[in-house]
Amino acid sequence: LFTLIQAYCARKDNSLFPAEIAVNRLNLSGQEYLCFFIRDITLRRQADELLRTEHNAIQNSSNGIGIATLEAQFEYVNPVVAQMWGYSKVEEIIGRNIIDFLEDATLAGKMIESVSAGRIWAGRAVARRKDGSTFHVQISVAGNRDSDDELVGMVFSFLDISDSLRVEEAERQTERQRVMMESL
Repeated sequence: LFTLIQAYCARKDNSLFPAEIAVNRLNLSGQEYLCFFIRDITLRRQADELLRTEHNAIQNSSNGIGIATLEAQFEYVNPVVAQMWGYSKVEEIIGRNIIDFLEDATLAGKMIESVSAGRIWAGRAVARRKDGSTFHVQISVAGNRDSDDELVGMVFSFLDISDSLRVEEAERQTERQRVMMESL
């Protein structure tokens, strides 16, 4: 019926543009003709490239990134989230709720409420790994909106802050010991 070709075409000024070319065979008055429909797909290519760049940025981020439904059920997580929570595959997290990963289950409700009201929720939480051990995590949650600006889900950002909290505590203890030594 037709053939679809993706190629570069030359404009009159010899500049090139990406194109999608549909070629149809027509039979007019007993003669065979080829009919070419050429569509400039520059904008589509740019959008595809931007999506690819954004996907790579999320996949390679040093922060954990997750996308969830409005009920906080994960639809996507990057590899850092799986690693942070002690899972070997991201698929082990997909379909599960944020509640499954936090010590304080009431935080999920606060996150959902905040995002539903159009606000960003940010705070610290104690998280529970697959093996049951805990760690401290900084969480930011924002709304995920579709092209019609309708709220369709939530975007999570996770940062393991356990090491920095241990450093802060060590500094506080050192300062307390210094003050005690001075008072003696």
